[in-house]
Amino acid sequence: RELPAAAGGSLQVVEDEPRALARRLVRAGARFDAVLIEDWGASLAGTESHAQEPLLTVEAFRDYLALLPPNGVLSVARRLLLPPANAPRLTAVAAQALTDAGRSTPAAHVAMVRNWDSFTLLVTPQPLTARQLGAVRAFAERRGFDLVALPGLRPGETNRFSRLAEPFHAQAVAAVLAPARAAAPRNGLVDVRPPTDDRPFFNRFVRWGQLAAYQRATGGRLYGLLLSGDVVALAVLAEAVLLALALLAVPWLRGRQHRSPQVSPPPRHRAAAPASAGAVVAYNLAVGLGFILLELMLIQRLTVALGDPVVSFKVVLGALLIWSAAGGLLSERVAPPRTWLALAAVTAAVLTYAAAGAAFLPALLGLPRAPRVAAIVVALAPLGAALGMAFPLGLRLLAPAPATRALAWAANGCASVAGAVASTLIAVAQGITALGLIAAVSYALAALVAARQAPRREPVLRPPP
Repeated sequence: RELPAAAGGSLQVVEDEPRALARRLVRAGARFDAVLIEDWGASLAGTESHAQEPLLTVEAFRDYLALLPPNGVLSVARRLLLPPANAPRLTAVAAQALTDAGRSTPAAHVAMVRNWDSFTLLVTPQPLTARQLGAVRAFAERRGFDLVALPGLRPGETNRFSRLAEPFHAQAVAAVLAPARAAAPRNGLVDVRPPTDDRPFFNRFVRWGQLAAYQRATGGRLYGLLLSGDVVALAVLAEAVLLALALLAVPWLRGRQHRSPQVSPPPRHRAAAPASAGAVVAYNLAVGLGFILLELMLIQRLTVALGDPVVSFKVVLGALLIWSAAGGLLSERVAPPRTWLALAAVTAAVLTYAAAGAAFLPALLGLPRAPRVAAIVVALAPLGAALGMAFPLGLRLLAPAPATRALAWAANGCASVAGAVASTLIAVAQGITALGLIAAVSYALAALVAARQAPRREPVLRPPP
């Protein structure tokens, strides 16, 4: 909508997710003299290490740079962290986006200034001119900002106003912009590799291998470990697994004490041996883990397209519940001996969505909001129907008796709870796509269990001659 501007003319306000808006503007060929991103992140380092920031990925920076004319400027402001973490990481994002755009010397396109608690990164599509360099130096001198990065930066120009023991931030940023920067982000105290849409966790800096060193650098207190975020998630995962095992033991032991008679199979099938408790637990653990990991993969991936994890949760969960219910109805048409074939089809569907999701994301970002949501709901129909078949098929094949059915429900629920916690650690360490790949492996294991338990057809008996 149009709003009156202070200096005449009008100001256009667009209500949409920033990433989607940027993608549509790029497709429309729009150009802007400046693109300003203000994302101040967490109020305390580590508290949002597992939260997505889709505005600060390499793919997002590519779109921002594509919106600028040759003399345009991208400006991004963030809080300042010590040890240096987000300043070099944001620089790595810009350097990777510039490299992808064909700029051979990213350092010539980047400037950064800081004060005592924040910094601003400036990126230009073309190398900074002498006039622009002079303007940055003059601004920093006049306003008391320290230079962190600038083509031709001299050692005496850093760490002048908001003084530290050493120019830590300038050193860290220079290491990222160095010609041999490919190894620099992996060798430091913190992980400053550029986040992507598959790993959009901008605030996750601490690596497991550097956890002890990071704690010492932050004062040697136990509190320093909590800044990593992974430590907290791992502790919660351990609690969830222990509680799940304790709750799973109740129906397991009860089922061993009170075995119910098996339901007679249809006449056209030979009665297979009753499924063991181990088979029931293995199948439903695999199905429960596969479903929750895939669901969370979709929620995390589509957060980029929908702009908010809450909105993504509502859309994905609602669509999967609807289509899974339809899959549950379709499962009645599958004979028990073919359960493993249905699980094999589910595995193939999961692999397809895990592999094709990243390629589908740019197309989603180019759609307006309502068509974007509708496209997601429709696209999830085949996958949701496939997922909805796995659990009822397992109940019919492996758990026809009440005691084993209670064990199946318990195993499925325990896997869902533990998998939900584990998914965060997997996504930040290996990427969102890894959740889908592990889900596919889980459904493949369920298919193997079903194949071993599938009843066989009764052979045709011919009368003697």
